[in-house]
Amino acid sequence: MKLKCVGEQTVTHGLFGGLKRRENHKKYSIELRNTENNFSCNVEVMDQNKICTSLPKLKDPKNIEELKQLGIFASDICLNENLCLYENDPKEIHILLGADTAARLFTGEIKNLSPDLIAMNTKLGWTVIGRSRITENDSSSTLMSLLVNDVNISDLWRLDTLNINDPAENQSRKELEEAAKEHFERSVKRDNEGRYIVSLPWIHDHPPLPDGRKIAERRLNSCIKALERAEKLVDYDDVFQDWQKEGIIEEVDPMQEIKQGQHFLPHHPVFKENSTTKVRPVFDGSAKERNTPSINDCLEKGPNLVELIPSLMNRFRVGKYGVIADIKKAFLQIGLQERDRPYLRFLWKDRGREGNIKILQHKRVVFGISSSPFLLGATLELHLKNAPDHLKETAQQLMRSFYVDNCVFSVNTKKELARFISESQALLSTAKFELRGWEHSPTEDKIEERQEDRKVPVLGLLWNLPKDTMSLDMKGLMKEDKGPTTKRKILSTVHRIFDPIGFSCPVTLEPKCLLQECWKLGLSWDAELPLLITERFERWKMKLPKLNALQIPRCVREDFAEDSKLSIHVFCDASQSAYATCIFLRAESADNTSCQLIQARNRVAPLKKISIPRLELLSCTIGARLAKATISELGLEKIPIFYWSDSMNALYWIKRNENWATFVYNRVLEIRKLTNPEDWRHISGTLNPADLPSRGSNAEELVKSLWWEGPNWLRRPIKDWPVSETIPDFDVVNSEKRKTIVSVTNTTTEQLEYFSKVSSFRKMTRITAWIFRFYKNAKTQKKERKGGTLDLEEVEAAEKFILKQVQSQCVSGNEKLNLQTFLDSDDLLRVKTKISQRSDIPTFRFPILLPSKHAVIGKLIFEKHVELSHAGIQILMSSLRENYWILKSRRGRPATIYSDNGTNLVGTSNELKSVDWGKIQEYASVKKIQWKFNPPSAPWWGGFWERLIGMLKSILRKVLGKASLQFEELCTVLCDAEGIINSRPLTYLSEDNEDLVALTPAMFLQDVKEIGVPDIDQIDAKRMNKRFFYRQKLCQDLRKRFRIEYLGHLREFSKICNESKIKEGDIVLIGDSNVKRINWPLGRVIKLYLGKDKKVRLVEIQTKSGSFLRPIQRLFPLEISQSEKSAVPRPPKSDPLSTMIPDGAPTSSDSPAVPDVNPNVNVCSGRRSRYGRLLKPSALLDSFI
Repeated sequence: MKLKCVGEQTVTHGLFGGLKRRENHKKYSIELRNTENNFSCNVEVMDQNKICTSLPKLKDPKNIEELKQLGIFASDICLNENLCLYENDPKEIHILLGADTAARLFTGEIKNLSPDLIAMNTKLGWTVIGRSRITENDSSSTLMSLLVNDVNISDLWRLDTLNINDPAENQSRKELEEAAKEHFERSVKRDNEGRYIVSLPWIHDHPPLPDGRKIAERRLNSCIKALERAEKLVDYDDVFQDWQKEGIIEEVDPMQEIKQGQHFLPHHPVFKENSTTKVRPVFDGSAKERNTPSINDCLEKGPNLVELIPSLMNRFRVGKYGVIADIKKAFLQIGLQERDRPYLRFLWKDRGREGNIKILQHKRVVFGISSSPFLLGATLELHLKNAPDHLKETAQQLMRSFYVDNCVFSVNTKKELARFISESQALLSTAKFELRGWEHSPTEDKIEERQEDRKVPVLGLLWNLPKDTMSLDMKGLMKEDKGPTTKRKILSTVHRIFDPIGFSCPVTLEPKCLLQECWKLGLSWDAELPLLITERFERWKMKLPKLNALQIPRCVREDFAEDSKLSIHVFCDASQSAYATCIFLRAESADNTSCQLIQARNRVAPLKKISIPRLELLSCTIGARLAKATISELGLEKIPIFYWSDSMNALYWIKRNENWATFVYNRVLEIRKLTNPEDWRHISGTLNPADLPSRGSNAEELVKSLWWEGPNWLRRPIKDWPVSETIPDFDVVNSEKRKTIVSVTNTTTEQLEYFSKVSSFRKMTRITAWIFRFYKNAKTQKKERKGGTLDLEEVEAAEKFILKQVQSQCVSGNEKLNLQTFLDSDDLLRVKTKISQRSDIPTFRFPILLPSKHAVIGKLIFEKHVELSHAGIQILMSSLRENYWILKSRRGRPATIYSDNGTNLVGTSNELKSVDWGKIQEYASVKKIQWKFNPPSAPWWGGFWERLIGMLKSILRKVLGKASLQFEELCTVLCDAEGIINSRPLTYLSEDNEDLVALTPAMFLQDVKEIGVPDIDQIDAKRMNKRFFYRQKLCQDLRKRFRIEYLGHLREFSKICNESKIKEGDIVLIGDSNVKRINWPLGRVIKLYLGKDKKVRLVEIQTKSGSFLRPIQRLFPLEISQSEKSAVPRPPKSDPLSTMIPDGAPTSSDSPAVPDVNPNVNVCSGRRSRYGRLLKPSALLDSFI
């Protein structure tokens, strides 16, 4: 309408029945005018997609004539004064005016039309209010129907999953079934006639059940009209009259007081011209008003009886003679207890009184109630369990042959057939059940009498009695469906093919795949499908009549000899669109070998894409499930069974009990439980009969394939069967191995903020105690809250909490490794000391374990130090040890590391350089580690620690040999070796026993050793003071001896050698013991490093490959350096080598200054060395000069 929105408003809709719903609406301003165009008004309205349903209009000619006489013209009845029409198609309501607006439009003029109608005049025109008489054609106000648009699709696919669904689903469902059976057995009774009386299985805490009378009245009117049109009203009434005479129903006095609830069932007629009963009533237990339950919603449904069909069909096919029958009026033979009868009432027209309605109620179980099949099955089972001994065998057969009221079974001999029929009738007649309609396979003496092609229905299939074959019932499929192809139409067509055996499952796969494509496209149920899908469906449907020619033998052992060797063969296969399995029974005799299909199932692959190997494994899973159920039903547990699959990957998973990933593991586990892994074999895909149901086919191809007779190679001897080695794709199978994931949860306990802000441990404890008190008081009532100062228990609890926080943050497993620890009742970690058995206070015997480098522990130690009046370390540590065990590492973190240039050490140093030490120092007082390396090619550097390392290696080599230790064991051995090295003498070892003990490093690292523990009872103040002075004297003597005996004997060892004259800029040869001298590289000195004695010890060399450090011992200066600016002096005549200087050599007075070496000059201006040789620049200088 192109209206402009003027705002939005959220409105709560209060609906009939008390329901409420909040919705957001847009607001518009519109102008209303009457048809004469002499009045208008502006109103503000809100948008709504559909205001209400179409309202019934005034149709009674008498009322319309009355309006014309009064001159009242309604817009939807009379178009003008001369022409009055009734519009057959009611128009929708476009504007709904509220009472606030309508009140301003009423003029007050009112006309009474009839006892129930009033005409009111408004400024916009006349309106008629009230109740009009309903005509026969007015179906909108008399008929209410229930239309289910989105039925639960899982119910429709239930037949496809029979015997192959997940066992976990079966288990949960069986528990509910058992509960329903227990209720039945507790409530069932038997009357004097032998009839069973049952009660309805109500759901516990079901919602209140309304009486449903209004629906029953409306549906009764529709029922009577339908019967009158069909001229079957009298026949319908005769059925109720007969039921009343037989005691199936009874009339209820409407004036009788209702002491409990009641419920009325609607009913409608079903016409069957080919039946003895032309019309019969069917009751609707699912009828209900909106937002109210039906009686079926309040009753337990019991077990799913559809699951019995495959088992019944297997037993029907295993015997030579098939036999069927049904129970006459089975539901009506079971009585109902009186307390449940008011909930099964219905209305009917009283023949004796015109226009009156009478109330009837059921005394027997009703067909149309969801629990009725369960009650019938449970009653039959109970009756057969209590059968007399001489009928036990027949009773057991009957217990496995009923589907609701249909009996389906097979026997092997004519004698068994006659006995089964006679004993079954006699056994069930005692419970008022009459077995009738007996049909069975033709016997040899009656074959000629029954050659007519007569077919009877058996569990949805057609049984050709003369030929003893099974076929599909295609009558429903032959009906032509008009209209567009929709998803609903495809689903309806597929499920008209009822095939519990599964021999037509290759044909039904195609429409199932089409449905899956429709769901992928998100199409609604009644939306027309795309042209491509429609054409595929029509091509598939055109070939369906070919299935009429599809017939399979009823008896799977028809061609089997008595001495045949039987075996079961299960084939499994999968494609990208589906996975399938099929089971064949093979019989081998001396003259013949035959095969027959027993069961087949296929399922569409899930929408979520799954790999082909996984789909193959799924096919093996449903194959194992179907085989397990089929073998037990046929009683063939003792015959050999073979499982076949063309997937080497799936067979590899099945045969190897390894730790596979979850998907594969769960299915392999189930397969190995149901089957023997050694029974699984490989077969090529071209020879696998399960390939057809996994890929699908049309009806014509299926009929030609004869796949239900099994593959040709299966009829050959076992030695001629295909054999192949299982060689899987190891990349695929190994990808399904379970990944070992170590999940490490790093739980960081954050330190409470005030821990770092409070200066003292005492204040920290009191703040925590006050917080705990506030927390407890907040949870209790006011009169029970605690006040006043903190007591001792609160302070101790707060201290323990703080220490627990410290332990959770800092105490690790490595720190507890060498300690015996345990958690006390307060979850504090304590240490078991060596005096744990001593009679002493618990805190002293079991101190609390604490770290040494935590800020809170520092505050605790400082507080204890102040408390002890700033006493010394020994007193402080002794006081702390009474309650706490503070950890201290054997070694601290190094600040400087000295080492040589090993590649592993250099790599570690580089890693440490990449650490952001600045960021670390923000959170912890950790300083950067400095790493100092010895110069390369200088093994004599760091000799004092290298000597100790050599001693340690020697000890380890002698102690360990070739032993292989764990890390903690090696740490222990290193500690022992450390003790040995620290015990080495530093001074002269005297052979005189009177001399003092030689000094060792251990004397400076450890306290003075004492043997034994002093007796606490003998310690007094005088003895302790004496002991203290004695220890001080020992320390002074140790320092004096170290100064005199060790430091006094140290002498500087130096070799007399000329001082190095190497200067910056010198050209030197770099010595290398691994290279010939002729190949030593040249370098230029670019930097000097002086030792503590101010002498050059280390230099930095620049070469053509870069710069590096070298000790001066590895450098050899050239005979002349670039740094020398003066002439080279001639050696003195006294020099014995002076004779080597040739004549004419320049002297020191006339020798020019040494120029810079130039690679373009071949001779250095005729200059000579001090030995007289002519100087030439080396070619190696080109790279850096």
